[in-house]
Amino acid sequence: MARKFEIGWPDFGVTIPVNLLDEENPQICEAFWQSLPFQTIFAASMSAGEMFKIPIPRTLPGAPPEKLVLFPEEPPGTILSLGMGSLLLKYGMTVEPFRIPRIARVPEEELDKLRNVAEKLREAYFFTKKIYIATLRRKE
Repeated sequence: MARKFEIGWPDFGVTIPVNLLDEENPQICEAFWQSLPFQTIFAASMSAGEMFKIPIPRTLPGAPPEKLVLFPEEPPGTILSLGMGSLLLKYGMTVEPFRIPRIARVPEEELDKLRNVAEKLREAYFFTKKIYIATLRRKE
């Protein structure tokens, strides 16, 4: 059974489950798993599309070239590792041609909830400047 974690935004009263993709990138997933739990912010993209950059408390290992995927081709809800202490969460269309490893995915039935949170976070990031803290933790 796949390991799961969750992303929660207490200010919105929303928690979203996420499936870790251990079978695709086991070393990266294990390093990420060991970093849980932590709190962070979601930084909206200025030009790359519907995605967030998520700072995390540790640098994750890299992946071999055959494990890299083209970011714009991934479905919404995919979480990918930038390897330098950050993740990317795609929630819609993106245009930057990153080739990076995927590590997790939001279940399809949770995508509407993710899009609703994304709209609030984007509004805050660009207009109100309010900072919303997210908690990432293991889901047992």
